[in-house]
Amino acid sequence: MLGILTALRKSIMKLKLKQRLIILNVLSIIIPALAIIYITISMTKGIMTQQTIKLTKNTISQVSNNIDALINNQVIHRSNILMYEEKLYDMLKNNLSDDAEKERKKMVDIVLYGSNVSILSVLSDYISVAALYGKNGELFNFSLPAAKEELVLERLQQMGALTRKKNHVIKWYPAQKNFFTVEKSLDIRQEFVVIASRAISNPKTGEYLGTQIYTICEQAIYNSYSDIELGKTGKIFVIDKAGNTVSHSNENELLSSAINTELVNDILKMGDSVFHFTIDRNKFLIITKTSQKSQWITVGMVPEKEIYGEINNIINYIMLIMFAFIMISFVSMVITADEIVKPIKKLEKAITAVENGDLNIRVDIKGDYEISKLGRYFNRMLDQINKLIQDEYVHERKIKEAELNVLMAQISPHFLYNTLESIVWKARAMKAYEISEMASSLGKLFRISISKGNVIVYVEEELEHVKAYINIQKMRYGNNFDFHLDIQDEKVLKYKTLKLLLQPIVENSLSYGIEHSDKKGIIRIKVVQDGNKLTFEVSDNGAGISEARLKEIKKSIYSDDEKETINQNVPLNQKYSQGPGIGLKNIHNRIQLYFGAEY
Repeated sequence: MLGILTALRKSIMKLKLKQRLIILNVLSIIIPALAIIYITISMTKGIMTQQTIKLTKNTISQVSNNIDALINNQVIHRSNILMYEEKLYDMLKNNLSDDAEKERKKMVDIVLYGSNVSILSVLSDYISVAALYGKNGELFNFSLPAAKEELVLERLQQMGALTRKKNHVIKWYPAQKNFFTVEKSLDIRQEFVVIASRAISNPKTGEYLGTQIYTICEQAIYNSYSDIELGKTGKIFVIDKAGNTVSHSNENELLSSAINTELVNDILKMGDSVFHFTIDRNKFLIITKTSQKSQWITVGMVPEKEIYGEINNIINYIMLIMFAFIMISFVSMVITADEIVKPIKKLEKAITAVENGDLNIRVDIKGDYEISKLGRYFNRMLDQINKLIQDEYVHERKIKEAELNVLMAQISPHFLYNTLESIVWKARAMKAYEISEMASSLGKLFRISISKGNVIVYVEEELEHVKAYINIQKMRYGNNFDFHLDIQDEKVLKYKTLKLLLQPIVENSLSYGIEHSDKKGIIRIKVVQDGNKLTFEVSDNGAGISEARLKEIKKSIYSDDEKETINQNVPLNQKYSQGPGIGLKNIHNRIQLYFGAEY
């Protein structure tokens, strides 16, 4: 130990004075602070846990008392009143004959007694006398519109609610769908009811008269604790002595009655108690309270992580305050270095982005010292680079557009179009119909070429241009080939495309395919929509092309040597008539110019 301390002392002595002072201050503060924090956490956690358990027990006891008050005031008290309603005695003793009038007479009794005996009307918003069962086996269902009597009697007998005993103890049955009425509710808490039954006897003579049956909407029980929260995800539910669900704060679990079986067994075994229970590795604090009136068990179920989560939050605040004092001296020294390093890292990151091709990035360095000035110089440099690139792009595009305009303007299209129209009429007058047809097609060709100076035309116009060109070539080749146009969807005709795309390709098919073939040629144009893209496919059954020549053409089409196209000393009328590669490259370049490099 002495050797370790000696080595530690020598290491510290080698440090600068500033570093030694920092280490001395940190050690003198952290050791006592950690001891204080440990003691504080242990005491605070124990006290707050006990307080949370006590508060939750009081809450569950209050819920149980609320339910007892509901049962006592709305069911037991009203049941006692109904016991003394002598107006009902005759109805309960009645033995209706099995004839066609039985149902009508029973309904008359239900309506008559229902209006004259106030206790038979709704006791509260969710509690009512569902039915009365007479000593002679007659059922009077006051839950209108009533369900079929046979079904109601069957369910009551299965439950054991129609025992003919002078036992005035109320019997309770767990939450279930209301089978007394055919009326359904969209609210599950109003659809589910708890059923209570109690014998009716004459208080004076003790004569057994029948059974009174109540329905209590689960909503009434839920309202006793609906405004109570046990943490963020805690649950409250009520079960009877058999473990059946009476009420639940979670509607889905009420509907499925899916309370953990082992948990229910522990609750029934332990009675009023506080214990811990684990479900799927999640620990819960369970607090139970048994009702004095109904013997129902009210259960509070709180996730322990939420209990200790609140405690841990408070402890964290304490630790945060204590550590704040510890870290102030350290942070104040780090800030200066950080203020120097941070802008350098920011500038380094921006330079790396520029190296990877991102010329739109900028750095924002506050202040008026050397690094901030460097950042502003860096931003101005990128602005200049972007401006030069943009100017070069505009310049190149203007050159390409000028070339295209010169190429398209070499022939006066208006003059030729008007002259061809005159030829058409002269030929028709002389009955030279082939000449007329050829001149008319050539006129269409030039008319579409003009297109009011528009570079973008409808697909329909572009196809008309190709058809006109095909008609002229058919006359030239003596109908030595057929033309097929395949359009999968007519709506593509109203889409737009570049003018003069297809005619050069069709010309290549004739010149290098059909013309060198011995069989009758076929040229096919297929127009397909693929998502948000339009595909034109031009094919023929001509002589074909060698693999070497095909590679050569592809290489010339996709070559990036734009300067060669622009600067070479070749007249434009020669530049675009040097074979299929030049024409296809022209089409490729025009498409990319107007629609982007991905096409």
